[in-house]
Amino acid sequence: LIVRELQECLYSLDISDASIAEGEMRVDINLQVDGDKYAGPTVEIKDLSSARSLERAIEYEYLRQIDMLSKGEIPNAETRRYDEVSDKTNTIRLKEEEPDYRCFQYPDLTQITVSNERIFKMHGLLGEVPFEVKRRFTNQFGMDVSDVKNVFRNQWSIERFTRIVW
Repeated sequence: LIVRELQECLYSLDISDASIAEGEMRVDINLQVDGDKYAGPTVEIKDLSSARSLERAIEYEYLRQIDMLSKGEIPNAETRRYDEVSDKTNTIRLKEEEPDYRCFQYPDLTQITVSNERIFKMHGLLGEVPFEVKRRFTNQFGMDVSDVKNVFRNQWSIERFTRIVW
């Protein structure tokens, strides 16, 4: 999941531990399943407590909507929450119309444009982010994805592997 990649990146750059469970990072899902002849409404899932809950909620909600569409039923545009105990999503509230999903503009936030030159310069200062290191380990050492995931379980195993290899 990209959420785990983002967590690893924020952690490796010493910006944040990015723990969803500790409230240091918030993730919501907006999921819409398109049928053969119909595009279902957007369903929002809020208050997820971990990356694992995120995965399970997406899986459950996707299958729930597919099941409804296959029966000719149309899912409601709604906000739901994932219940880890029942491994299901439950309705919190119905959306009256799609604009309820709008993105609010914040007039007090100034738009910032960052040049490619600045991005490349900052990238050079920061060094490799975890995604790049994983890709390098896969290419350079011929490691498969599961081995790379094992090495990246925690910072200690990354440092240990790096010391052994170099």
